[in-house]
Amino acid sequence: MQHDLGDDWVSIGDTCRETGLTPHTLRVWERRYGRPVPERLPSGHRRFRPEQVRWLRQVAEALSLGFRPGRILKLSDQDLQELLEQHRPAPVKEQRWAPLLELVRTYDRDRLVQALSLDWRDNGPRACLNQLIVPLVHATGRAWADGELEVRHEHFLTQVLEDMLRRFREDQPLRSQGTTAILATLETEEHGLGLQLVALVFALHGLKALILGPVVPMAQILAAASEHPRALVAISVSLSTGGPATSRQLVQLRDKLPPGTELLVGGEGAQRSGRGPKGIHFFQSLEGLDVWLTERFPRGGA
Repeated sequence: MQHDLGDDWVSIGDTCRETGLTPHTLRVWERRYGRPVPERLPSGHRRFRPEQVRWLRQVAEALSLGFRPGRILKLSDQDLQELLEQHRPAPVKEQRWAPLLELVRTYDRDRLVQALSLDWRDNGPRACLNQLIVPLVHATGRAWADGELEVRHEHFLTQVLEDMLRRFREDQPLRSQGTTAILATLETEEHGLGLQLVALVFALHGLKALILGPVVPMAQILAAASEHPRALVAISVSLSTGGPATSRQLVQLRDKLPPGTELLVGGEGAQRSGRGPKGIHFFQSLEGLDVWLTERFPRGGA
């Protein structure tokens, strides 16, 4: 067996970070379904090829759409691709993000920042956020999963957007008194860009966002909530981590939060995590959160 794998192979830890799957899940699938089949170092550590990581990203997307592993893992690569194309949301007619995807491909930070800043100025925060930034993030993720971009391109975009979203948020005036929103992801969720997007929506309503970041133990979220009695707690769930296990964690969090604290859950994985448990507000989009905040915190209110 080959042991000198070179620099292109991906560790199981990095594979899990890029797909949202757990090492246990990958080992179970290998035993039960025969894939993915990693290479093993003399130490026993697993390594995956980049194309396997992209395939796992597509598998995670299919799971987020409600398909079961037993079906997905038996599909050919072509059949899996066709399944995803059938169930992905139809692209909007005006693909304002399309030219920006090339800027991501070429790492053209200056032109990307300029384009986003001009759109923010000319079309307004909400249109820029919902019609350009979010679709660009989704398109980049799909291009990565389809092999058209590499993970480094997605990381590049994430860093650019996080810097810009912080700047946009800092420019928003806050209410002199009001509710604080505590933003975090659970311990199994390492994707933090959604927190910056949500924080900006709160800022557009004049509300302060306290961002704890990704991979936050539940005990720390609860501690922050106890320190801010009037706070909302908002949890971001990505496509790859939404599911029954996350849903159970959210119910546990809801049950342990201080009385009167409202729990909000959003992100692409929110639908997969569940719908309807009492005391949890699920949002499928930033626009849905925006509407809820408008009704919950009308201007002039606390």
